[in-house]
Amino acid sequence: MNHKDYIESLIQKGELKAAVEELLKGTKYNGQKSLHSDLSVQSGRLYGNDKAYHQGIKSDSEYNMENIKLTNAVNYILNKYEPADDFPFKKPNDISPKPNPIHISTSVLVKLLKAAFDEEGLQMFCMMYFEEVEDNFAVGQSKNAKIMALIKYCRHKSQISELLTKIKEERPEKYKEFIV
Repeated sequence: MNHKDYIESLIQKGELKAAVEELLKGTKYNGQKSLHSDLSVQSGRLYGNDKAYHQGIKSDSEYNMENIKLTNAVNYILNKYEPADDFPFKKPNDISPKPNPIHISTSVLVKLLKAAFDEEGLQMFCMMYFEEVEDNFAVGQSKNAKIMALIKYCRHKSQISELLTKIKEERPEKYKEFIV
């Protein structure tokens, strides 16, 4: 398997960010400046799409449609990519599998937390699993403000998957209503 095949396999597995990062490394290593420049633009679009989605600016369908467009653009660049024979990269058997993260918009996450917990339940949930957040709750702080503090904390600490796992464990029926 060469580097191009490896990148193609990443795209097929839905790991577009990893594929773009690998392709950026490869085009830089090879001196394919034009492709590298084009890919840098697509990388910016990819991160911008994720940011807009996580901020609740884009709906699920808008996010998915943009990811399809980005995948097509990256595939177009990949077709022009000529990997160097000596380019070092991790082959699939060198990589341990990662769990597939769930992409969820902020608006859906807010709705899930509102439906899953009353004010006291949210306080207890945070105390059990996100103590640092609960420690910073103010007396009289609204449920909405607590939910936003929890989400901001989890996004900042890259713990959205952990948050969703704990919601699923504590409130499986509500989780199933919002997460397909």
